[in-house]
Amino acid sequence: STVVLASTTPIFAFLITSLITRHEPATLLKLLGALLGLAGTTVIVGLDALRGFGSEIVAEIAILLATISFACATIFGLRLSEYDPMVVAAGSLLFGGLILLPASLIVDHPWTLRPTTEALVATVAMGIFSSAFGLMLFYMCLTRLGTLTTNAQGYLRIPIGVGLSVLLL
Repeated sequence: STVVLASTTPIFAFLITSLITRHEPATLLKLLGALLGLAGTTVIVGLDALRGFGSEIVAEIAILLATISFACATIFGLRLSEYDPMVVAAGSLLFGGLILLPASLIVDHPWTLRPTTEALVATVAMGIFSSAFGLMLFYMCLTRLGTLTTNAQGYLRIPIGVGLSVLLL
């Protein structure tokens, strides 16, 4: 059920765009595309995942709030389209890091950790390739494609995640 809930970003982006911001045309065809994407996600994950809805309501609400937040961030990110995507990505990551720093100092006590070289290299690689480069590409797509089309990438998480799980696990 987590994957199905997390894949609702395009639907929330469509609803927010068509009902609130109206910054780009929210056509019936785009709504149909969002609903078909959700149906495809449900088929990939399996209908058995839908049976678990409601059993962990707090977690499910948290996932939906995160999904709505991502849709809103995409719409807000469009306002930053006049800036270089590298600058927006760097600013986003730096701001997020500053927000999380106090909590990580309290919870993780980083001065007590002894990371291996392999762990440090993996952290740097993930930071550069997955976070920084991925975020830069995301802002480039947002500028060129708009919010509704860019949010459709949310549906790719499922087949890629399932495929990588099968391949690696």
